[in-house]
Amino acid sequence: MFNFLDNIPISKAIAGAYYAIRAIRHLKRIRIEGLSTEPSFEDAELGSKIIEEILEHEDVSLSELSVQKAKEYTLKLSKIIQSLVRQEFNYDEERGRRLLEEMRVIGGTVGSGIYSSLQKRT
Repeated sequence: MFNFLDNIPISKAIAGAYYAIRAIRHLKRIRIEGLSTEPSFEDAELGSKIIEEILEHEDVSLSELSVQKAKEYTLKLSKIIQSLVRQEFNYDEERGRRLLEEMRVIGGTVGSGIYSSLQKRT
C-alpha cells in the first residue's frame, strides 16, 4: 500500500502524507497520542477556542463557513504565527535566506552526504 510514495521526491511524499493524516484526523475527529503531528490537549483546546471565536464572529457553524472566509482566517492566523515566531525566536527572514544561499554554495562540502542522498530520490 502507498507504494507510489517510493517514486516521488521525499519532500513531496512527506507533505502528502502529512496532509492526509491531518485531513483524516480532522474529518473523523480523532486524536492519536504520541503521533508527532498531534497537538497537545492544551493546543487543541486553544485551537478550538480560536475556531469558536471565528464562528461566533461570523454567526455560522463550521460547515456553513464559506471557503472564502476560511481562506481569509487561515491567512490571518498565518500572519499572526509569523509575527509571533519573529518575536519569540528573533527570526530574521532575510538572514535566513542568506544562510540558505550560503549552504547551497557550500553544499558540496558541508552536509553533502545528506544532500546527495536526498537528491537521489528527487
